[in-house]
This record gives sequence, C-alpha cells and structure tokens, in this order.
Amino acid sequence: PDRVIPPNCRRTLIFSNVHPDIRHGQIKRHFESVWKFDVQHVSIFTDEQESYVKFKNVDDAMTIWRAGNEGLDGQYGVEDGQFSFVKQGIQLKDVYQSNCVPEESPRRRIAQGQTPYPNQQSNKAAKYYDNSNGPGGRPYHPDEYRDESAHHQYQKSPTNMSNNTYHRDNTPMQISPQKKEVTPEELAARDQHQAEQQKLHEEFLQWRVRRKTEYDAFVAEQAERLTQIAKSEQKRDLLLKQESMLSKQLTLHKKMLGMLKSKNAPAGDQSKKMKEILSTQSRVNEIKLEVKGLVEEIEKLKEQEKTKGRFKPSEPRPVFSETYIQGNFKMDRRTTILKVTGDKLGDSSQFTEEGIRSHFVTFGTLSNVVLEDSCALIEYDNRANAETARAG
Repeated sequence: PDRVIPPNCRRTLIFSNVHPDIRHGQIKRHFESVWKFDVQHVSIFTDEQESYVKFKNVDDAMTIWRAGNEGLDGQYGVEDGQFSFVKQGIQLKDVYQSNCVPEESPRRRIAQGQTPYPNQQSNKAAKYYDNSNGPGGRPYHPDEYRDESAHHQYQKSPTNMSNNTYHRDNTPMQISPQKKEVTPEELAARDQHQAEQQKLHEEFLQWRVRRKTEYDAFVAEQAERLTQIAKSEQKRDLLLKQESMLSKQLTLHKKMLGMLKSKNAPAGDQSKKMKEILSTQSRVNEIKLEVKGLVEEIEKLKEQEKTKGRFKPSEPRPVFSETYIQGNFKMDRRTTILKVTGDKLGDSSQFTEEGIRSHFVTFGTLSNVVLEDSCALIEYDNRANAETARAG
C-alpha cells in the first residue's frame, strides 16, 4: 500500500478536520450528488480526524483539488439541510501517494457498528488480505502491484512523503522549500536589530515631544504678534480720528481769534484764545508723532510675520525606518519626504512650487511641497514613489 505511484495517476485525496460523527455515506453521497463524481472508497480515521477518499477517475480528483477549500460544495453550493463540507469545516490536506487507501482503525469500525477487521466481516472483504504469513497478514488492494517475493507488515505511510501536491494551474509539480532553521547567530542579530530599532523609535518619540513643544511656542509667539498688530492698528485708527477732530477744532479756534481781533476784543480774551490754539496745535503734533511710531511698529511686526510666520523646526526629522510586523502584515514607517538642495534644483526659475510639482509629479503622486531658504521638501504618498524619484 505504501508504494509510491506517479502524480498523474493519484486519485485519492486526504481531507482534514473530519468530525468523528461524520459517516462514510455522507462523504460519498456528497461527491456523487454535488459533483456527479464516482467514489470508490472512503476511509475515516477518528484519531487524526482525517478521511481518505478514492475517486474512480484521476481527473475528478484533480478537479476537486483545484476547487480548493471554498469550492468543496461545488460551483453552486448545496441546498439548506444538505451535508456541506464548507459548513463542517472540512479542508483539503494532501494527495495520497498511492491509490491503496489505508484501512481504518478497529475502534472506528466498532463505533460504526462494524466488525473490527475486514477479513472477519465477509468472504468478499477477506480476499483483500494476504494470509500467506498466517493470521494478521498485511492488507492489500487490487490496484497494488504485488511483489510475491517479500511481504511486509502494513503500516500507514506519511501523507506528504514526496510533496505530492496537485497544482491548480496544471504546471509541473515543484517541491516546496524546506523551512530554514534559525541559527543562534541569526537570533542574536535579530535581537540586536530589534534593540536598535527600539532605540531609534524612542529617539523619534523624544524628537516628536521636542518638536511639539517648539511648535506650541511658535504658535503662542505668533498669536501674541498678531494680537499686538491688531491692538496697534486699533490704536492708530483712534489717534487718527482724534487728530481729525483736533484739526477741525483748531480751524474753529483760528476763526474765533480773527473775529476777536476784528471786533477789538479785550487783550485778555485774545490771549486766552491764542493759548487754546497753541495747546490744540501742540496736541495735534504729538498725535502725528505717535501715529508715525505706531505705523513703523506695525510695519515691523508685519515684516516679522512674513519671515517668522512659517514654522521651521530647529532639529531635522530623524531617520527612522522601523518596520512593525503584526501577524502577516507589515507597516512601513520609513519617511516619504525628499529634501532637494543645490544643483538638483536645476534652473533657478523653476524654484517655485509649481515648477517643482511639475517636475517631481512625474515620479508619483505628491502629498505636499514645502519651499525653504535653499532647499525644497517634497513629500510623496508612499515610499516606493519617493525611492523612484530619488533614483531618478
């Protein structure tokens, strides 16, 4: 039974996760009714929760293998209430290396209400046993080539002795590479790499804290500067209104002084009016000087806002390329920002946001472009595009 036959002749499939309550007839009727395939033999092993199903045709076995675990119920599935491989959680495990299906354990046969050994069941079952060595000889199958010169006691062969796996795209079979064992040196190097990455991650988190503190100070300074500009402008407007009112009063005082002189008013009245005119004129001159100082201060604050209104961190972003592995997924934490300086910028006329975007968008989708004094920060939507731009 353990004789290995060519892969294109194997028509016995091994199924796993077979519940002990599942009967042989359920498995056989499932393939005959849903797939319209003839099943010659079904064996169920309770301890391993496996089932060996031997089909009449090799093409039928290969078709079911290509369908995969999700297609075990056929193309259109099964009706409600019918036996379902998918709902039972039965899965394809392997293709058996021989078409001589192993016999079940006596405990399974007793649980199914059968005799422990086939040769005790009937004469028909007994003919499948070779008793030349006395009772308890090894079982054989009609599909097996019998070597009469030597008889070996039957033992169940491993299920994946030669990686006997069908390929669903009809390509030649390939032996999957064996899993490489990790050496102590590789484990030590991995631990060292993880420690270094952890250290880089902690430094990155510290940089983020410092950057946030610096940004909060920048926001507070900017808010204070804008508030000061608003108050200065408000004060300037009030002084200009006051200057306008005093100028009108000064004109009226001068007219009244002229009337007093024309009417030969007492010298005391004329002197009093003259003092009012001089006082008003002096106040108007003071307001003009104060307004001039406020205008200069407002212009200075606005100039500072132009130069300091854009946040520039004192520390550059640290290089941090850690890759977190969670389950079967990897999250790339490497930066997607390129810093372009010097002759890489090309013509100085293109050192504008539009010119830089038009040039670097050819390598991929851009997320942001920031212009600084002598460089440009170009951010892509992913790392691959940034690497392409860097190589180009």
